[in-house]
Amino acid sequence: MESYKNSGSFFLQTANALADVGAGKTLAVLNSSLADWYGGKVPTGTISRRKELLAMANDVFPKWQALQADLYFHDEKDPDNVLIAKEDLNEIIFGYIIAQKELLKENY
Repeated sequence: MESYKNSGSFFLQTANALADVGAGKTLAVLNSSLADWYGGKVPTGTISRRKELLAMANDVFPKWQALQADLYFHDEKDPDNVLIAKEDLNEIIFGYIIAQKELLKENY
């Protein structure tokens, strides 16, 4: 089983899963952040990933914070001013599961 320490290994799997379920906004943000990693690849090792993050932090963190606006908005009416997702991943994933279930029923 993979773990957090190898989380850089999951970039492609995550991108493919987001594309498969139709989470286009989240996928666009993920892909945009990938361009900031050296060579366009997230290091798979914890130590190398942390070193690279530290080296690029001042340059990329403002950009990554700006990308947050593509995923969330602040509910100005809420006294806690919580972040609301622009793309409901739970809804998208459950919709995908239900669609796949129906396809399986049709094919078997």
